[in-house]
Amino acid sequence: MSTAATRFVALEPDEAFARQVIAYKERVRACVGDQVYLSHPPHMTLYASVFPEGADLAGPLGEAAARLSAPRVAIRGWHVFEADQLTGNHTVVCNVTDESLPRLRAIQRAVVECASPVRDRRAAHSCYAAAWERLSAEERQNVERFGFPFAGSIWRPHVTVASIRPDDWAAAWSALEHAAPEADARFVFLSLFGFEGDEPFRIERFVLGDAE
Repeated sequence: MSTAATRFVALEPDEAFARQVIAYKERVRACVGDQVYLSHPPHMTLYASVFPEGADLAGPLGEAAARLSAPRVAIRGWHVFEADQLTGNHTVVCNVTDESLPRLRAIQRAVVECASPVRDRRAAHSCYAAAWERLSAEERQNVERFGFPFAGSIWRPHVTVASIRPDDWAAAWSALEHAAPEADARFVFLSLFGFEGDEPFRIERFVLGDAE
């Protein structure tokens, strides 16, 4: 009997911005303890889905990475996904400015085009069953088309610090509110991740070309 596994593809930032994000994560942990996503390495998720055992993602992603250059991304302030559709918590992220969106959406499109055709369509759909009623009509359509709800013009690129339980939100926000990020970060890797339980691990990392 074949098995399927969740994988996600992400951009990973340069060392300087990665250290900044890790410092934010440490602030939250010191204040309110462990939270969803808090232990995850700094990254910007481009695509996530479920794939059959043995599916070759590294090959197509490596080919895509060879055609892409490392984007420079303007990070300004916080954005909060209140009552996050997937976790039900308040997810605080480093906000990406509008000027960076076209470049990032083009990179996402390249990743979706090479990864989504090899997904396990039934398993990819079923993993959003618990959150289905909280998804918009377009997000549901994206699950049907790509196996991932946040694609195209409705995708808001971001780098997550944590998804914080409502009871812990006030304390966590007090540790972050007045220390908002402001950076022009370079995202230098295209990476493929898997999961061991709830913890991500890196399967492959591809170096992107010089930023334009």
